Amino acid sequence: MMNLVKKIFKQDVELQTLTALAGKLRQRLTLTDNAFALPPTLRDKDRFSRIFTLIPWMDRIDSYAERLPSELAHALRQGRTRWLDLRLRQVHHLLVLTAKLLKYKGPESGDA
Repeated sequence: MMNLVKKIFKQDVELQTLTALAGKLRQRLTLTDNAFALPPTLRDKDRFSRIFTLIPWMDRIDSYAERLPSELAHALRQGRTRWLDLRLRQVHHLLVLTAKLLKYKGPESGDA
C-alpha cells in the first residue's frame, strides 16, 4: 500500500505546493503566539506518512479557523484546494479501513 500511495502522489504538484507552503509557514510561525497552528514537519521521503500528518492538521485548522485572525486563517489555507483535500482524505480513509481490516481479520489461513 505504501508503494501505491507513493505512486499516486509522486508527481502531484498540488501536494508538493502544499508541502512547500507548510514548510514556509512553519518558519514564519515558530516563535510567534500562533505557533499552536503550526503544520507538522514534513520530509520529502515521507510521502506515505505525510497523509497521516496532514489530514489531522487540516482537520484541526478547519475546526478553529473562524476563531483565528483572518490573515492567519488565509495563510493556513494556502495551497489547499478542494480536490487535494478530497484526494488526501479518500486515500487516508482507505488506508485506515484497510489497516483495521488487516488488524482484526488478519490473513485468512485458507488463502495461502
